[in-house]
Amino acid sequence: KRGSFKNTTPDDLLKAVLEGVVKKSGVNVAEINDVVVGNCQMGGSYAGPARGAQFRAGYPISVTSHTLNRQCSSGLQAVATIAAGIKAGYIDAGVGAGVESMTFGGQVSTSNGSPTNESEILGNKL
Repeated sequence: KRGSFKNTTPDDLLKAVLEGVVKKSGVNVAEINDVVVGNCQMGGSYAGPARGAQFRAGYPISVTSHTLNRQCSSGLQAVATIAAGIKAGYIDAGVGAGVESMTFGGQVSTSNGSPTNESEILGNKL
């Protein structure tokens, strides 16, 4: 037995979170300066799929992002990085998040190597 999200890829989970943050907070997505995503299981700290999830969630290309790997505290470190950026005056608003998938473990692409959501990513009018 596995959980309800066993067939949901991590980039789809992250997309839902990024959409939900904007919806629930009421912040205009164009006012967000940075998105930081923590991840410890996936290759390259999950940089490509995280950026794709950000675009799919409707964030403009002007919103910067980066990913980080701090093992068990990656999501917490992402939030702390955003908080530090705000406190230092580098950014006005940001999103700190973490995403993992024990089922997929970084496997967010099809057998030919293209992302599972390639058409949605490439079809986004940034």
